[in-house]
Amino acid sequence: ALAEAERQIAARIGPRTAEDNAPPRKPGGSSGNAKKKKNAKGGEGVNGETTSGKRDPTAETEEETLDPFAGIPSTFEARHLDVMVNSEELIADQNRVTGGRVMTRFPPEPNGYLHIGHAKAMFLDFGYARKMGGECVLRFDDTNPETERQEYIDSIEEMVRWLGHEPARVTYSSDYFEKLYELCVELIRRDKAYVCHQTGAEISRDRENMLD
Repeated sequence: ALAEAERQIAARIGPRTAEDNAPPRKPGGSSGNAKKKKNAKGGEGVNGETTSGKRDPTAETEEETLDPFAGIPSTFEARHLDVMVNSEELIADQNRVTGGRVMTRFPPEPNGYLHIGHAKAMFLDFGYARKMGGECVLRFDDTNPETERQEYIDSIEEMVRWLGHEPARVTYSSDYFEKLYELCVELIRRDKAYVCHQTGAEISRDRENMLD
């Protein structure tokens, strides 16, 4: 599998160079003085801990080596806003739909090819779902047909699977336009949203002047 991955990478970006084969540089440099100072304070212990009892933040534990998703936390704490807290009824509705399973999504816009930043997002979206026994949906955010092409959709699906991720299903935002419109109308009816009639120039002006 590794040899096949190397072959595909070479086919896309060219053969490895001497710089590619060089060992990675550690943050803060790797001078001999730095190593001597570290050894003077304490040697390496178990799972990256030094003999002084402090854990080296750059050292990987055995669990992290065996499970690449071990470093992803099981719970996330978001900024607390009273208006964003779901009611018990909404939580119950969600659990009925999901069966209590974690559900995440990776939502790229198909207006270009994926880059390295997408790999990080995929790792978190798919990795957290896999770690928690849930599922991750590949959701194409196809809301701007002027910039989107089937070529990009095909490429994104290929790259997602090439990196080892398997979507639970593939969906498109455009499939839900009518439902999204109905929800927008309902939010406006509840006085939770409004329609902005500013022109592009007016929006730019107000942003520059930091006006609401």
